[in-house]
Parts: sequence; C-alpha cells; structure tokens
Amino acid sequence: MKKIINKYLIKFIPIIKKTSRTLLIILITFILIGLSIWGINEIYVFQTITKQKNSIDISIKVSDSCEQNFPISVTIINNSNRVIKNISIYPEARREGYSKNLAGYNSKIETDKIIIPNNGYKVCWKGVLDYGVDKTYKPENLKWSVGSFNVEFE
Repeated sequence: MKKIINKYLIKFIPIIKKTSRTLLIILITFILIGLSIWGINEIYVFQTITKQKNSIDISIKVSDSCEQNFPISVTIINNSNRVIKNISIYPEARREGYSKNLAGYNSKIETDKIIIPNNGYKVCWKGVLDYGVDKTYKPENLKWSVGSFNVEFE
C-alpha cells in the first residue's frame, strides 16, 4: 500500500510545485492590486477632504460685538469649493503667558449651518471652560484659538 501511495505522490510533486508557484504569483498580484487601490484612495482623500479642509478659515476671539453672556465671536469662512454641511470646532483657551488649555472637551462648538463656498458664518458663543477650572477665570479674559476641527462636506 505504501508503495502505491509513494508512486502516486512522486507523480504529483511536480504538479504541486507548479501549482504552488502559480498560486504565489496570483497572491502577489492581488496584493499589488490592493496596495494600488489603497494608494489611489489615499490620494483621493487628500485631494478631496484634506485640501478642502485646509481652505476653511476659523477665528475665535473675544468681541465687543457680542453680548456679555456670549462674549466669544466664532467666525467660519468657507474658502473651499465644497458646501460645508456640519462642522465641529475644538477651541483652546489660555491665560496670557501660560500654556495650559483651560477649554476642555465639553467646550466643543458644533453647527450644522450650511455654509456655501466663499461665504461665512459668525456666531457669538458663551466660552465654556473645562470642568474643575477655577471659576475666577472669565472666558472674556482668556486668549482663544482653534485647537482642531472636523468638517463634513455635502
């Protein structure tokens, strides 16, 4: 019985080697195609999202044109060529000469205001500070800036 099995195995070894080589070539081809598709997708994302996001100007500052209860002016200018559907801004607030950010995650500014290209939107905001921050710090006495933001385009 062993002799019969060995006899057939010897016949199939060259076929198995050739099939393995072919399968390896097919596998490498699929991997290269997958990497190419991934690379093209990354270029697309950069061109359509990142480049457009970098065209948006946001300013956050204390403004006399806002009411006392909402002393912070937030201005969004859409210089991209796409319509902004939703934007979330994570502001930062610091005392003059200090590095600690007093605005926490709860200070997120979010709006679903549709902003078409080459237009802007301005809103007055309360200026929320992080939980546990000394209440003697008033939002209108701090230096405000944009930490980061996320945008959703139409």
